[in-house]
Amino acid sequence: MNFFQSVKICFVDFLNFKRRAQRSEYWWFQLFSMLGFLFCFALDYGVLNYSFGEQYSYTPFIRGFELLTFLPLISVTARRLHDVGKSGWWQAPVYVFYLEYFIDFPYPEDDRMLLWLDLPLVLYTLLLFIFLIRDGHPEANRYGENPKRDVHRAA
Repeated sequence: MNFFQSVKICFVDFLNFKRRAQRSEYWWFQLFSMLGFLFCFALDYGVLNYSFGEQYSYTPFIRGFELLTFLPLISVTARRLHDVGKSGWWQAPVYVFYLEYFIDFPYPEDDRMLLWLDLPLVLYTLLLFIFLIRDGHPEANRYGENPKRDVHRAA
């Protein structure tokens, strides 16, 4: 699967949480998300002349791009987790971090306390990352057939 196929599939199947996704589908869409974010960053800060600080949470292009890619990103991550035999719900705890991004979360005054609050999330994110980079199950699992199966038959 190439870059453009991945982006197309992710936007067309943005409500499909049932099948399995190859690593290439997931990682090409991640690359698209990062490039899109950088492009929107350049528009917000270069063209619209936003500066770092309080205005960041109201940058129109970055916020619009985040809203555009939010559901496709969740669904492709769920499908990628399905490929390794895990439930798509494994990604849910990571979105606690995103809640902090959208609301004004009250942090304690002591900076050392931040480490103890964020450390479990960082460790969990590393575990999730390991799941996302692993090769999928070679055979069918409870989420469907191996998405690479057709690729191997064509070769």
